[in-house]
Amino acid sequence: MTIVATRYGSVRGTEQNGVRIFRGIPYGAADRFLPPVLPDPWSGVRDAVEFGPVAPQYGEPMWRQPVIGPYFCGGRQNELPAVRHGEDCLVLNVLTPRVDDTLPVMVYLHGGGYGSMNGMVGTLADRLVAEQDVVLVTLNHRLNAFGFLYLGGIFDELSVGNVGLLDLVLALQWVRENIAGFGGDPGRVTIFGESGGGMKVLDLLELTEAHGLFDRAIVQSAPALERFTIERATADAELLLANLGIGHDLAALCALPANRILDAIRSGGPHSYRPVLDGHTLTGRENARDVPLIVGSTKDEQTWLAGDPALFDLTWSEVVPQLMPRLPVDPRPLVDFYRATQPYATPAEVFFRVWGEYRFRGPAIAVAERHPATYLYEFRYDVPIEGGRYGALHTAELPLVQRLVRHPETEQLSRRISAAWAAFARTGDPNHPELPRWEPYLPHRDTMLFDLDTRPVRGHREEERSVVAQALRQPES
Repeated sequence: MTIVATRYGSVRGTEQNGVRIFRGIPYGAADRFLPPVLPDPWSGVRDAVEFGPVAPQYGEPMWRQPVIGPYFCGGRQNELPAVRHGEDCLVLNVLTPRVDDTLPVMVYLHGGGYGSMNGMVGTLADRLVAEQDVVLVTLNHRLNAFGFLYLGGIFDELSVGNVGLLDLVLALQWVRENIAGFGGDPGRVTIFGESGGGMKVLDLLELTEAHGLFDRAIVQSAPALERFTIERATADAELLLANLGIGHDLAALCALPANRILDAIRSGGPHSYRPVLDGHTLTGRENARDVPLIVGSTKDEQTWLAGDPALFDLTWSEVVPQLMPRLPVDPRPLVDFYRATQPYATPAEVFFRVWGEYRFRGPAIAVAERHPATYLYEFRYDVPIEGGRYGALHTAELPLVQRLVRHPETEQLSRRISAAWAAFARTGDPNHPELPRWEPYLPHRDTMLFDLDTRPVRGHREEERSVVAQALRQPES
């Protein structure tokens, strides 16, 4: 077993498929609803062989879902233990091929929006670490009410919100201060995340506190950022306090068992959590436009997310009425465009395409257009889940980036995309010998299409992009 000294004490790791792994290392501590602080130091050597606590949340871990769990874990879902929930969840995991080097560091931010999930699945990415010579960090942080309930509109002493994002800042500070002991280069830190993790990457691009703590960023399938105003966030806080029946009693709120708060969320809400523009942490202004980016989405983002099998059997008369409540813009120009340009598409295919373009591809392109030195991709491999009905579903590329290969035909695709991510972490340029030449998105609107036949395209779906961009600018009808 390998022992590494950190600023707070020494940790003893173990091995996993030829790489060294350290689990459950504390990077901070926090009282409920307050910004995090540095962890307490320890004496002696701390065993880092078991996972630390996961943020309180309800629902089963993704890898326990029988349909998608095997794909997203590369068939290794049984290697993950049962989760332990706890508010002392400010812990991280480190995978490294060796501790006596200066390797690029990749920090993975898990998905699940701002309300669920954890960093455990990412620790299965030992093939990525071994093959690409990178150090990988995954982490847990506070979620839902514990990380994103804004109470500053009710209690003045809690005016600094977004403590779940401040947890991420503290984790990145830990990486800068300690990763050299694990073989990592603190001057080459790349943050990457999928879905909610991609949203957190975009958040960190804005947080002043995070400036200078990472050097490159990868945003995978992030929806358009939705930030709550103080007024909206305060209304949500009032709703939860009413559901709990404790009024404006902060001491009582902080003394409640975590499960009591989760039960109140589940039964009465609020059910959606977002960062708040609190004027302290988030102001709506980006601070890191000079950070090199990879940004992208999948071809069929909304199929798996829809959650309603009946949507796969829509008729043409149902498409627009189904889209109306899901989009803040009039969907008819987009529906008309797809019906005219894709005459063989079914109503369901057009429905999912319009919805996905609005929520994912459009926002990804918008990020690429306002950031120089951005590489844009689209993932197009149709995952053979339930006969392939979901196509290239939301987050479909994530396991292949992590070298978690469930289907043998994706082995080369996985090698290409994981090597591109690692090359980007190493130099800021994703190109490597196994990948066709990938140019930045601007000035010619280049896009890398990741599929069994990976290829770059100039002006990919350009007419479609223009129509979508125009639709996003229209006022709500």
